[in-house]
Amino acid sequence: MRSVALGALAAVAVAATSVATASTTAKPALRLTRGTDAIVVHGSGFYAGERVLVKLVATTTRTQTVRTRVVGTFAARFGGASVNACDAVFVQAVGRRGDRAVLKIFPRACLPADSP
Repeated sequence: MRSVALGALAAVAVAATSVATASTTAKPALRLTRGTDAIVVHGSGFYAGERVLVKLVATTTRTQTVRTRVVGTFAARFGGASVNACDAVFVQAVGRRGDRAVLKIFPRACLPADSP
C-alpha cells in the first residue's frame, strides 16, 4: 500500500514538472480575437503565474496587467476597443521575468472614407 502511494506521488510530481517546463520552453505567442463588444488578446508560452503587461495599439492605446494561468496562458479583454480591417494593430505582452511577444497586424488597402 505504501509503495502505491509513493508511486502516485511520484507520478504527480513528474506531471507538475512537465507542465512547468512546457510553459517555460515554449516561445511566447499572441493571437487576437474580436468579440461583439471587446477585443481579446490571448497569450501562451509565458511563465506560470507571471504578471504580464499587455499593450494594445489600434485607434487608441490601452494597457492591462494580467496574471498567467498554471500552463502559462492568459486572456486580456479590452472592452470598448474597436478595430476594423483598415486599421493597423500592434499588441505587445511583456512578462515580469522578461519574456515578451509581439503581434503586428497590417491594414488592408482600403478606400478613403470620402471616395465616390
